[in-house]
Amino acid sequence: MSSSIIDSPFIHPEWHDIVPPIYSRTHPSQYNPFGYQHEPNIGFNLHSQTPSPPHPFTSFSQDTTSPVTRQTGRQAHKVNEKGEGPSLDRFALSYTPQWLQQLPSPLNCLYLGPSTPFPPPDYAADVFTPKLLSNPLPIKEQCPSILSLIPAKGPSLPLQPKITTYSLDYYAIHFSNLLSLHLSALLNDTTHSSIPFTLIQPHPIPGLQNTYRIHVPGIREDAPRLNIGDRMIIRGLYQRLRQASQNSIEAEVVGFEKAKSWVYVQSPYLGLLDGDIVKSGKGIRQGNQSPGIPAGNGSGIRCQIKFLLNVKPICDMQDAVRTFGLLHGIGWETVQRWIFPEIQYVREEIQDRPLMNIEWVDPGLNDEQKSAIIAIVSRDHKVPYLISGPPGVGLFSSCQSLPDIAARANCKTKTLVEAALQILTTHPNSTILVCAPSNSAADTLARRLCVPGATSASRPHVGPGTVLRLNLSSRTFAEVPDEILPFCYITSTPTGTSAFGLPSFAELMEYRVVICTCQDASILVTANATNIAMMKAESEMMDTFHRVSESSMIKDVHPHWTHLLIDEAAQASEPETLIPLSVVVPYPLPKGFRSVDPVVVLCGDIHQLGPIISSPEARDGELDVSLIERLFQQEVYASHSNARKNQKSANGACPSDWEGPFMNLIQNYRSIAPILMIPAALFYDDTLIPAARDVELLKWQGFPNPNIPILFYGCEGEENWIDEVSISWYNSSEIEYVNNVVQSLMKTVVGLNQKEIAVITPWREQVWRIRSKLRSNNLHAVDVGNVETYQGAEFRVTIISCVRSRSRFLDEDRRMNMGFFNERKRFNVAITRAKEILIVVGNGNLLKRDPYWNGFLQIMLRNNLYRGPELDLEMTGAYISRLESTIHRNEEHDPEEAVLRLAGALARETLRDD
Repeated sequence: MSSSIIDSPFIHPEWHDIVPPIYSRTHPSQYNPFGYQHEPNIGFNLHSQTPSPPHPFTSFSQDTTSPVTRQTGRQAHKVNEKGEGPSLDRFALSYTPQWLQQLPSPLNCLYLGPSTPFPPPDYAADVFTPKLLSNPLPIKEQCPSILSLIPAKGPSLPLQPKITTYSLDYYAIHFSNLLSLHLSALLNDTTHSSIPFTLIQPHPIPGLQNTYRIHVPGIREDAPRLNIGDRMIIRGLYQRLRQASQNSIEAEVVGFEKAKSWVYVQSPYLGLLDGDIVKSGKGIRQGNQSPGIPAGNGSGIRCQIKFLLNVKPICDMQDAVRTFGLLHGIGWETVQRWIFPEIQYVREEIQDRPLMNIEWVDPGLNDEQKSAIIAIVSRDHKVPYLISGPPGVGLFSSCQSLPDIAARANCKTKTLVEAALQILTTHPNSTILVCAPSNSAADTLARRLCVPGATSASRPHVGPGTVLRLNLSSRTFAEVPDEILPFCYITSTPTGTSAFGLPSFAELMEYRVVICTCQDASILVTANATNIAMMKAESEMMDTFHRVSESSMIKDVHPHWTHLLIDEAAQASEPETLIPLSVVVPYPLPKGFRSVDPVVVLCGDIHQLGPIISSPEARDGELDVSLIERLFQQEVYASHSNARKNQKSANGACPSDWEGPFMNLIQNYRSIAPILMIPAALFYDDTLIPAARDVELLKWQGFPNPNIPILFYGCEGEENWIDEVSISWYNSSEIEYVNNVVQSLMKTVVGLNQKEIAVITPWREQVWRIRSKLRSNNLHAVDVGNVETYQGAEFRVTIISCVRSRSRFLDEDRRMNMGFFNERKRFNVAITRAKEILIVVGNGNLLKRDPYWNGFLQIMLRNNLYRGPELDLEMTGAYISRLESTIHRNEEHDPEEAVLRLAGALARETLRDD
């Protein structure tokens, strides 16, 4: 039996139904999620059932509630919505047959073998000593693995920086507890997403063997949230016999087709699956036939699915948290400056510097972007340099028309790309780690940095030998844009196929730029390709040969990674951001050595979508607050005279006496001024400047105010739901209105194309139904999707369908992190996609309970932009921006309205001066 399994610490029994990390140095690493251990050199194991821990299929008898009941906590018999006494609730649980609830556990399970560790445990064995490979930092002793402890229980409090001054392990324990809460919620979601009754069919995939597809309706709503490489347990069913197969089979996810609710899986043992055969949709053929899935078109086997949770991402985050917790606990000043920066660290930076003569690669940069790039290139920051980039702050013209998500990615990315190019030119010995929270964002960075024609410059910038786009080995080639593949490292697998890999350590060190996701930066940690590991090894070797610690000479140990640039940093949780930070943080060198700190740059918009956190208790502890958002709240950033909330009109205010380690991008090149006035007032402290050049005031007879191309249409039609693995909502009244509006726009707005219209809605079922309705009217090119799909995109026309009309579901929407109500970041992303027309459809009398929607609705009423049922809303004069005042400067107003606008303007300036 593998020594790594024998020596693994104990996994607490409550963490069942998970797939722990393989060969982890710091976490329990038994592969089998149910406590069984694989025999050596065997591809699968056939085990008899043991009583502890519980087998995954016992959960079907433990949880009999439907997805709706699990979400809303309601029983089948409940008072109706009018409070008229007991009745059947149309939103109560759906029926699960009792025989499915009471199935005995399977006798045997055919498990897949452990995944090949990536990178392998001996990756850097020819470079580092075994002692260093085993434990570069003793983080296990500093804070135990969350897998070895009982799951944390809520409630939780936000991070208290003052406690870190006297409790050295507080930082690591705080975030470990939040990650434990998040992991518990993910495990609960995974368990509840199990499918007691579905169909599996053979489905060939080029380049793969033994592939099948399973109908998983909830995958359209990301319930469960599955990724390539995740695993599940499949068990055949005999419906007429009301029995299940005595065997279950483990399979691995290899692909998705979300629009049709198909999940593609692979396992060499699925050919042995037995159960009722459904043939071409003509019913179920009784069992007693030989096992195996027929290859006929439309044929398949009835089965049930138990999803397993891959906990490696959470464990990687905790490792990063424990690394920073340990370094903070020993008083390492670099870590203090990075995660708890103070004004004293930047006052020391003010000094005369020679002006840099930079030859700009991208001629379209504005003054704010150039200033940020100069600040990044010209000095080593002692605190992270932050770039706040609201929507539409770039000039990248291809963002305006290309349909693919990569091309529509956030235009402010160009600032980081230009910074990387200037660093490579100015600092020939630099090595840059560039990260983003998602693969699509990382691909965009690679494309903008490497591919000729991807920026405004006509020449290629860097070659494949300079930049490495680092991918997990499980990522498929189909997911990666063709133009980026030459910058990826591809290797052969033992089966003769190709896969993404990691070059040798020596080759890795030759790259000037490595691009990956924040999560995939853990590959570099596992490979010991971190500043901590390399600087520790170098200092120990130098001390061994030259006795540096006993000499008066000072030896320099330079970090390999000199710069870390993270784009879309507001979308990553703080523990996730700590993964790439743990790659570049320098080792605390002993006496006799010195070094310099790497430059850390975080770029993002703290008012747009943040990390997705499943646990309400973890959200209460602000695990959903990104590191860049928390840093912007620190005094060194927030109290500076150039902070957004402190920017004043020309009134002779004294500037701060320290150099601000941040840049606010303020010029908006996307939206016309009337649309921009809304986010400027609600979210960006009235600092945005309209600078769009390719927009115009479109005319449409549906606008209540012809001078402002915005409409809020009040729709009080009630929403309905579908009961899949998880519930999803739709609103037929809003669907009908959206369809009518799109048809009207296409008929009356001159020069408008279908592809220039986007319909945004928070629920997948509303997406599918609106899309189907539009296509039935030959409106195939209209883009319809949820908010998460469109962050970074822009359209001439944006139509928002809010769906929710019943107040009874608002609390659960918040718990599930869904919808627009009390989701200010999702709301902001939705309204900032529009360039020339913004139309919102929703129940204003419900939305007005949200303070941000209340402000939005006041803007609508003040400017005669509302149509629909009477809206009982108190007008307070809130959120009157300079843009709104400018729009109405030369208009005649009702005296009462004029007083309200004047009061709002005075309040705005007074608040800015306080």
